[in-house]
Amino acid sequence: MIEQDQEVQTRNLNAEIEQAKKAIAMRDALVRLESQPDFKTVIETGFFKDFSNNLVMQRGMPEMRGVPEIMEANTRKIDSIGELNHYFRGVKAMGAQSENSLIAARELESSLDLYED
Repeated sequence: MIEQDQEVQTRNLNAEIEQAKKAIAMRDALVRLESQPDFKTVIETGFFKDFSNNLVMQRGMPEMRGVPEIMEANTRKIDSIGELNHYFRGVKAMGAQSENSLIAARELESSLDLYED
């Protein structure tokens, strides 16, 4: 029974380690992507800054306020910009948290190896 419990723990630990590695890899990929000049131009400046600013400015124009379809479309676009930004922040946060989880999982894995010997 003890061997089965340890096997289950080891499998869960292996899954946790793999999950942490994936989250760290995703965060690292995003960090590399963000350091690229094209990303900065297209996403950070073009999308997050300029495009979102234009949408907000349109919402203040009297000729736009009278067209509910345009106002609704702009709201959806502004929400999508916020969601993408939130996703990027979440990827970074999950990567940072996963680094700590990976360290803890590896320490636990080492201690389980000691018990097997």
